[in-house]
Amino acid sequence: MIKKFILFLCFLCIFSYNSYSQSREDIKIFLVPPIPSPNHLHSNFFLEYFAQEIAGAGYTLTTVGSEADFAFLFSVEDFIVHYDDGTSEIGDGIEDPRYSLVLRLIRLEDDHEMIRLSRFFTEMEEAWGWGLELIYSAVANIPLTRLGDIPIIDMSDYWRNKWLYIRISLGGGILINNANSGLFREANNERIQVTPPLHGLFFLPSFHLGLELQYLHWMNSELSVFLNFSEEGVKSGIGLSVGFPIKPGIHFKIVPYGIITAEMKTADTFVKFPPASLGGGIQFGVRANNNGAIVTDFRVTQRLGEVVHRHGNSNLTPPEYSFSQMNVTISIGYKFGFVDRPIRER
Repeated sequence: MIKKFILFLCFLCIFSYNSYSQSREDIKIFLVPPIPSPNHLHSNFFLEYFAQEIAGAGYTLTTVGSEADFAFLFSVEDFIVHYDDGTSEIGDGIEDPRYSLVLRLIRLEDDHEMIRLSRFFTEMEEAWGWGLELIYSAVANIPLTRLGDIPIIDMSDYWRNKWLYIRISLGGGILINNANSGLFREANNERIQVTPPLHGLFFLPSFHLGLELQYLHWMNSELSVFLNFSEEGVKSGIGLSVGFPIKPGIHFKIVPYGIITAEMKTADTFVKFPPASLGGGIQFGVRANNNGAIVTDFRVTQRLGEVVHRHGNSNLTPPEYSFSQMNVTISIGYKFGFVDRPIRER
């Protein structure tokens, strides 16, 4: 009975060891040779000792850093004793340790230091008492699968995947007024056609403030307010757009969109002023940081209906004329995002 129990324990140990090793053998560790220590024998001792223990734990050691998933870096330095009066000295090896061993585990995917451990000693033989525990404390931070199989969250892509954005932009637009009817004046008993006052191209400085909701990975909406500064005064309005984000690379975001806007009438000389305009545009975003981007916006809108204007010049007839209106706007600004979207929805 006792023999069967011993055989069972041996089988269990062998099975456990194989399972333990197989879950780690595909993870490669690069044991970095240390900078020469005060005693070069220490460096050689710990390099050989750590190599044996890491391999014994089931990991694959490699001498090529570019092939490794993790790296162990260690150094042996003099142990420094600091006194209350501000002085310091090297440990004497009697009352205080003589040397300090520092072991660091580095994730090579992003050079992240996962853990740093230290032990103090005077004689190398002391390492037999804590060396194995030191290695296992470090490798406990290594996952059981290869790093390539673990999703690494890239912070540099956060700026494109927020729930909400606030955009502030300054720009300028070209207002294109195309008169549908002309004006006439009398001169020498002749009727001469003249160009209506608001016919042609007009430059409009503009300001935009928008609140965007990215409710789907491939769709968003922005509610914006804007001010256009013209000779007739400040034109204020609101806009509602629906965009379809395209995300090439991690530094760019392109959003083609459709938009409808509404403006307030600025002067009583407008007999008819349809408030709504319909159009579309495209927005180019370039990453500025993990939360925001510099955005350039190009937009074209067409007013839905004719504008009728009373010119107020008694020498011209008729007293009113109509024109269609198109607005071409280019603006540049900053878009700040907050509230990260869940990773699975990106």
